[in-house]
Amino acid sequence: MSLLLELLVSRLTREVHLICRFIAQLKQHISSEEFSHCLLILAGGHDPKNEENIEYHRELRDIVASEGLTESVLFCLSPGIKDRASASETALNTVVLDDNTKIQLIHKCSVVLYTPRNEHFGIVPIEVLSPFY
Repeated sequence: MSLLLELLVSRLTREVHLICRFIAQLKQHISSEEFSHCLLILAGGHDPKNEENIEYHRELRDIVASEGLTESVLFCLSPGIKDRASASETALNTVVLDDNTKIQLIHKCSVVLYTPRNEHFGIVPIEVLSPFY
């Protein structure tokens, strides 16, 4: 089976927890072997100076842990954010998402989810659709 790689390149908006819940449901409906090939990458940043962002990041980590998804979900922070974030925010399964890594993930992923509501089209869909990126 090929790797199912879901990639979210966005701020950690309030809809992201639904994606984590979906992955938890998927885990219940496919075999362990199939699920071992699934990876949800939550890529992009949150501002560690913004209390709401910090709290939501914690909520996402709690959901991932409570659903038993720590092996299946990877948090990728924007460059510079990991340096400013606390140790508890950057613990297990967190890496820094530099531009080269972002490009590689975009080219390898099977799904890109862009979640901001009521916003303009944005740079993320353009990056994903560009054959030159």
